[in-house]
Amino acid sequence: MRIGVYLRGFFYRKVGSPPIYEDVYEDGMLVGIKYLPIPQLRRATEDVLRYVERLGVECVEMYNTLERIEALIPVLRNRGDMKLVLHECNAELWYPGSRRISSRNPQVRRVVAGSLKWLIDMAGEMKARAIVLHGAAFDDTARGEDFGAEDVFGFEEAKRLEIELLKECSGLAREKGMILALENSEPRAQDASKGEVTGSAEELAEIVDEVGSEAVGCTFDVGHAGLRCSSPMEYVKKLGKRIAHVHLHDSDGVRAHLRLGDGKVDFGALMRGLAEIEEQREDEITVVLENEGEGYQEEWEKLKELKAICSLR
Repeated sequence: MRIGVYLRGFFYRKVGSPPIYEDVYEDGMLVGIKYLPIPQLRRATEDVLRYVERLGVECVEMYNTLERIEALIPVLRNRGDMKLVLHECNAELWYPGSRRISSRNPQVRRVVAGSLKWLIDMAGEMKARAIVLHGAAFDDTARGEDFGAEDVFGFEEAKRLEIELLKECSGLAREKGMILALENSEPRAQDASKGEVTGSAEELAEIVDEVGSEAVGCTFDVGHAGLRCSSPMEYVKKLGKRIAHVHLHDSDGVRAHLRLGDGKVDFGALMRGLAEIEEQREDEITVVLENEGEGYQEEWEKLKELKAICSLR
């Protein structure tokens, strides 16, 4: 099992970098994003990689726009022994992330598929282990004949389009030696008419099985799985060998993204369960702390202790 961190603004601030991006508002409205210039971003990312390497980090996850990920290829290739996971790139307001593969606008769907293939190509150049993807959005409410790019299909059609996208891109991912890891979203209320098609372990498992490719698996988001009275351990049992990557944070049943120990998740049992799945997979599972902030050092020590306990079982 490889354990690590999500590289976002906090670690850049730790090495003295300006914000890697800032929201731009006009008259109280978000109108765009201001990005750190590429030369500065490259230098700061090099410093961040060396910083987390000294912490003993074994895996890093990164999220940025497609163009800026491309600019970082030389830097991210030079990361030492750390595994790399990329998060789908939908940072810009105008960029349709993978959840919009279910858009009723066919041009948006083409952009989503093309952008994912571009990301897979870049991930291959960096020898990334996986790409985290969000499930397609759906909306079962009635609508008229007119629609825009943001409008999406109902659940069944959205699920079909999700499966089609993964099938279309799985061959390229396999060729590049990586996994497309579909993430479980927050569980929906029983009567919800909108959401993502990955709101339960059963939905996520069904999509992965329907695609039927060794290059398609799951990102198990522990905090999401602990919401609405669902159980992270039930997800572990139901997803099993499909789990390739893990987002680690705590949940109290109502809130996610809590510090480890601030919620109700039994992380000892969870990590032992993941270790058993890793043996069954005969392939590593990567685990990253998804929270960031001043408490990261304490959480990192907890995660190292958890891994050590699992290694002694």
